[in-house]
Amino acid sequence: MKALLDQIVETTCELDQFYDDSPVRAVLRPPASAQDLQFLAGQRVRRRLPFPPSYRELLSVCDGAIGLFDERRLELLTARHVAEERHTVDKVDFPTLSRFVIASGRTSEFISFDPDTAGPDGEMQVIHVNTHGDQTRGANLVRFFEEYLEYLQNALRLNKADRDQLKDD
Repeated sequence: MKALLDQIVETTCELDQFYDDSPVRAVLRPPASAQDLQFLAGQRVRRRLPFPPSYRELLSVCDGAIGLFDERRLELLTARHVAEERHTVDKVDFPTLSRFVIASGRTSEFISFDPDTAGPDGEMQVIHVNTHGDQTRGANLVRFFEEYLEYLQNALRLNKADRDQLKDD
């Protein structure tokens, strides 16, 4: 998980150089404390929601992140913020997805686990809902981050090819 997140941070920073003279590097917070993990685990039990192993692994690497996602609109929430449901997701529009939000920000965009897809191992699909309500799903948190990295790497390749084309003209 750590290597995957580091690749996302590096690729995002490199991609941002095409759009900003002073790109800001994403910040991964230190790992979650034992107390915050216990608080979140207890809250998951009370709400009858699994605690996906992939999410526990993420929190053992970093307790949230700032600037990890496109255009800096989303913040990967800390374990305590997830437990306390400090997010802006409308529970009327997204009754299921609002139950386990892991990233939100200044817009209606968010990332959440989908409790309706929980498997026997506690893993769930991860859903990114953009500002238009369109959804992108990952089979689990690791796959979600892998697909996000692939998206960033593709955007980086396209930008490099475009820049190289400009040099030839």
